[in-house]
Amino acid sequence: MTLRLAPLACLLLAALPASSVGAVPPSPGAARPPYPIWPIPREARVEDERLLLTDAVIVVPPGDARSQEPGRVLAEIVADEFGVTLPVVAGEPPEGRTPIVVGEVAAEPVSAAASHVGSAVPDAAEGYLVAVGRSGAVVAGRDRRGALYGVSSFVQLVHRWGKQSVAARRAVVRDWPFLPVRWVHLYLPGRDQLDFARRYMRDVLLRFKYNGIVLEVGGGMRLQSHPEISAGWKRTVAEWYAHGETIDKLGEGIPLGTARRFAASLHVGVGGGAFIEKDDVRRLAGWADLYGLEIVPEVQALTHTYYIASAHHELAEDPDMPWPDSYCPSNPESYRVYFDVLDEYLDVLRPKRVHIGHDEWRAGAFCPRCRGKDPGALYAEDVLKIHRHLKEKGIETWMWGDHFVDGHNRFGKKWSEGGVVRYERPDTASARDRVAKETGEIHVFNWSDEEGDALFHRLGWTFVVGNLAGSEEKDWRGRVARHGALGGEVSSWGAWEEFVLGKLQIPEAVYSSNLLWSGHDANKEDALEHVGDLLPAVRGLVSASPPPSAAADPMRFEVLDLASAFNQPPKGEGWDLSGLKPGRHYVEGLPWAIADPVMWGGRSVVVAGRRAADEPTRVPLPIRGRWASLVFVQSATGPGRPTVHAGDQTHFPHESSELLGFYEIRFEDDLVQAHEIRYEETVGRWDQGLALPFYFARPLVAGRLPDGRSAVVWASEWRNPRPDVPIASVTLVGAPGPSNARPILLGVTAVEKPRVEDLR
Repeated sequence: MTLRLAPLACLLLAALPASSVGAVPPSPGAARPPYPIWPIPREARVEDERLLLTDAVIVVPPGDARSQEPGRVLAEIVADEFGVTLPVVAGEPPEGRTPIVVGEVAAEPVSAAASHVGSAVPDAAEGYLVAVGRSGAVVAGRDRRGALYGVSSFVQLVHRWGKQSVAARRAVVRDWPFLPVRWVHLYLPGRDQLDFARRYMRDVLLRFKYNGIVLEVGGGMRLQSHPEISAGWKRTVAEWYAHGETIDKLGEGIPLGTARRFAASLHVGVGGGAFIEKDDVRRLAGWADLYGLEIVPEVQALTHTYYIASAHHELAEDPDMPWPDSYCPSNPESYRVYFDVLDEYLDVLRPKRVHIGHDEWRAGAFCPRCRGKDPGALYAEDVLKIHRHLKEKGIETWMWGDHFVDGHNRFGKKWSEGGVVRYERPDTASARDRVAKETGEIHVFNWSDEEGDALFHRLGWTFVVGNLAGSEEKDWRGRVARHGALGGEVSSWGAWEEFVLGKLQIPEAVYSSNLLWSGHDANKEDALEHVGDLLPAVRGLVSASPPPSAAADPMRFEVLDLASAFNQPPKGEGWDLSGLKPGRHYVEGLPWAIADPVMWGGRSVVVAGRRAADEPTRVPLPIRGRWASLVFVQSATGPGRPTVHAGDQTHFPHESSELLGFYEIRFEDDLVQAHEIRYEETVGRWDQGLALPFYFARPLVAGRLPDGRSAVVWASEWRNPRPDVPIASVTLVGAPGPSNARPILLGVTAVEKPRVEDLR
């Protein structure tokens, strides 16, 4: 089979300089920054011309079902994202159909199609070639992951064309990764989180080219060797929940241990706070493999072993604790139980490498068996026992590295505040030399900044940057070059469910993907704005109830007139939005508007007070009618209460951000709904500017701040559960709370329910 792509491919590649970049100038009138594919490809040329996919078929290699999976994943994504089905055929396309050939370059017909493109598939592992021409397309991977990453880039070139078809922008893309390790940290999901977990792997991790999941498992799977651990884990989480929040009393979401010692953090979200079956875990691993994701089970050892020590107090380093966080490393029974659990996970997951935890060891030679011993020796021998066990099975040992780094634990530092020992840090300074003397095969997650990078580089230990927050890195490529990190891992420390990951991981993972994958740096402000544009589409794919404006169906919008409710000018005491650009604006097809204060007597916003002495705490808005959703464009007059970590600092993640107010929506039958205004969740402070975006609100660049930076406001969408019942009234209500930040409403866009003619 020969694809007629050569003329376009040669034309496009001839225009590419040797060091071509992935950024392409936006089309005229485009509202988003110039990144048609994210992460930015090594080499790309993207044109404004399109290939219509009305008659397209996806062509996959004949025979081997595994080699066909990238093409079938492409068909699945296009169907889910655009509502258009593309048939999948093996070998040859039917006469007259537009072929999209997908697979590894070593397979026919992929190699034949790729040979006519005029540019080679990159030799690098995970590399790919995407070429979209006048009469067909090819997605060719150097290996299976490369084919999947080609799919993830190709689908970003696809867009709706008319009401029932799609098109792809013509392009030639050659791409391969900057770093080999691109992982995220997640908890084993609970039973009701499995469907979301599959969508998350496909529509977040595959799309943004992550290749691994560090999966903390603990007691979250039903264990045949120790059923008391699984049942005990479920009971322990229930007891923590009953114990109540500690964050306001102690400043941490952790109960105090003996002698007022803080224990290791609580990972209540593992297994959804309970446990799932082995078949569920195997199914999860099968999905991960389908989407090119390696699962690295994290079976916490020594510390964070609540799942063992709470079920077996006789093994605890501190058995007097209500919920002991560490097993005793001087008790041989600790290892009998731990290895039973570890081997059961190895049998189910069959991993190539295992993460054994080892961060936040607070107990440190605490019990009578351990007292008087060198904590560094205890720590090192624990690591080495587990390493020997895994090495016998041909499995790599990975772990957190903080207890090897002087800046974390040398001299057994104690931090005390108000008579409470906040962190007791055992002196584990001797551990690294003891471990290094026996083996150089320890692989480390470093979250100790460049002090840790330099140490592990000097020791010759393989390491990645753990708890990576790419949006906070100042010189990422320089850091990698100086010490040789193999990659990075973006953490979450919360349950594998949409709300928690929306708060803790998704925005950072989307932003950091470019640092881990791409050979090109993005302008930071452009990148932040682009990630903000990407997130609504991501939410539309992974959410079980996506916002109507992010749905695949065509939507009708109406910008509502709020003039009768305006009660403030755009500048007030302590805040100044007078630099917002008045008029109608668009982002990804969504219209929104900023009112001109000149037209309304100097007033152009609605502000609700939060206390009786403030402005009115209830402001009626002129909104009525039948709507599928309402998009509120909003800001805040100042900073709210600092947000609590929605994972391991609270049992109530939906209360982690301060409630500034809400929209009270009353239907004609008097039923009332509320849409919450949460600080750093659906709204930010007025002068925040471009920062890491919130998952639950779309950032809108709306003008300039007094200091010249971009002014950002937030579009927060309420999904109407009763779109055929008329709305009688909407009221902006300020909620009492700890801060002085008040909600500011700038505009509302209403979204209609689609009509039949919109779909046909």
